Amino acid sequence: MASYLSLVFLAATTTLAETPHTAKPLIGQKEVVTVLAPPRNERNKTLALRYVARVDTGAATCSLHAVDVTQDGDQVSFTVFSDDRKTRHRVTAQFVEKKKVITPEGSEERTKVLMRIRIGDRNTISARVTLNDRSRLSHGFLLGRNVLHGYWVDVGRGADLQIPER
Repeated sequence: MASYLSLVFLAATTTLAETPHTAKPLIGQKEVVTVLAPPRNERNKTLALRYVARVDTGAATCSLHAVDVTQDGDQVSFTVFSDDRKTRHRVTAQFVEKKKVITPEGSEERTKVLMRIRIGDRNTISARVTLNDRSRLSHGFLLGRNVLHGYWVDVGRGADLQIPER
């Protein structure tokens, strides 16, 4: 019996050791994220707002610091800020849903929109993003599980991450 268990353990560890961990990109506890946001005024080109985002495997969806959120049919207009929170931009995005969220302060209703984001220098993807006031939080953008599939997360990486100069 002991030799049988040894064989099973050996087979399992060999399989795990041979698993190609490099097949998935590795990201850290913080990542540079580019949010591609169409401005409210259609004559302007799409904004590319870069954030140092916090990776949160406990959050179901991404979250963006936004204020003055207004919905007009299937479009939502809102104000976002640069990562240093000094420059304001009024942008629009496609409405997805409103969701009631329980917070330490009570419950509140939050709006979800569809936005295009890029994690690091990887491909641009469409993602559901919850809009809420993150002004008291350290990061203006939070990466949730909805965009983390296909990545390995190493919380020991990225603690000192800064947005690189262009």
